[in-house]
Amino acid sequence: YKLFSMLGAIQGVGIVLVTRILFLFFFSLLCMLIFSNIIVSYSTIYSSEEVEFLFTTPLSHGEVFKSRFIESLLLSSWTFIFLLLPFMSAYGIVKGLPAYFYITLIFFFVPFLFISAAIGVSATILLIRFIPGKYFRAIFINLFILMAAYFILSFRLPRVIRPQNLEDIFMLGKFAPY
Repeated sequence: YKLFSMLGAIQGVGIVLVTRILFLFFFSLLCMLIFSNIIVSYSTIYSSEEVEFLFTTPLSHGEVFKSRFIESLLLSSWTFIFLLLPFMSAYGIVKGLPAYFYITLIFFFVPFLFISAAIGVSATILLIRFIPGKYFRAIFINLFILMAAYFILSFRLPRVIRPQNLEDIFMLGKFAPY
């Protein structure tokens, strides 16, 4: 709330900064949801013992997949709501948006969740198709370690300001309050 209030008070650039923060928030959320769906769908579709049981029942393969897809969607997306509610509530309060804004969010976020789940499950199916099951977990652990090392190093190493960014930094400096 305080961040949106402060940025909204900056004349001219405030709207641009708030928009950029929203884009960054939703893009990072999409990436996190896809990665979460990859991990959860692997455990619910391929390594779960109840999948073997479900294939012995008279259910079709499609029905088993749909139930596993929905379970994967719910397990990987429930924290999204707890992250989304305060963020979008603060945005709505600062902008003074009417109550129907919060209702229309449901129509935006349900497809957002389904699209990220579909991408994650599709990626899992493709990964399982081309990577043997015994190497799948080791590859993801190594990938996680590499990503963690990258993020740690990206915050530790000095940043280089490139010439094309100097004009943006100068313009923001003119509008930002001291």
